[in-house]
Amino acid sequence: MKPMAMSLAFLFVISLSPLLAEGDASKDREVDESKVYFGDSKNFENPAVLQIAKVFDAIPEYRDAKTKGKDDPQYYILLEKANQKFFTALEKIAKESKYDLVGETGSIKMKDKDIPDVTASVIKALPR
Repeated sequence: MKPMAMSLAFLFVISLSPLLAEGDASKDREVDESKVYFGDSKNFENPAVLQIAKVFDAIPEYRDAKTKGKDDPQYYILLEKANQKFFTALEKIAKESKYDLVGETGSIKMKDKDIPDVTASVIKALPR
């Protein structure tokens, strides 16, 4: 192969390397999208996880809703308030700590990276 042709071939391979690296990175990640509460599961760098049951158990409106029957209109009003509190606290913690993806414990896996659990932080940030 002539030196010029080799140089062009080398440049072509080098120009593809970022694309090849991206493809490899996606193999190092696994996300159960049905358990993502915040962020874009296709585009993230700094994820966190939480235990949603523990967070909701800390919300008074959720505990009150569990005492009501589904035929009671208050049940749905209380659940809506609990959801609002959950998402307010979750968004606050995610933005403050610069997490770009938050899901249920075990729903996000990254090779060679420990994913922090923010359950306690979200509970602490719940609006009163």
